[in-house]
Amino acid sequence: KCAYKKTVEKARGKIGKREYWQTEDISWLSRKKEWAGLKSIILTRNTIKGAGGKEIVEERYFISSLPTGIEEIARAVRGALDGGELSLAFGRDIPGRREPYIRETGIL
Repeated sequence: KCAYKKTVEKARGKIGKREYWQTEDISWLSRKKEWAGLKSIILTRNTIKGAGGKEIVEERYFISSLPTGIEEIARAVRGALDGGELSLAFGRDIPGRREPYIRETGIL
């Protein structure tokens, strides 16, 4: 089971599409025991299309202690990537912490 959300925005002559996927199916993740409370993984894909038709696609993976809740995840990830404050300890979590976390990762 995978939750999904998509947003599309137009700004400064560009069209930006943000897509978010989140799943609690982490049984296959070999390093899951390294993260206390790990409950889900997240994929984000940002696609920017400029006025000239050039398209840039960026994908990022995250691990999270939060259960599936795609609206909250989308707000948290977008806020962190746009330089905003994040109350979910984005990128600063420590194994064994009890607070919720979302962390960008390269382990997937």
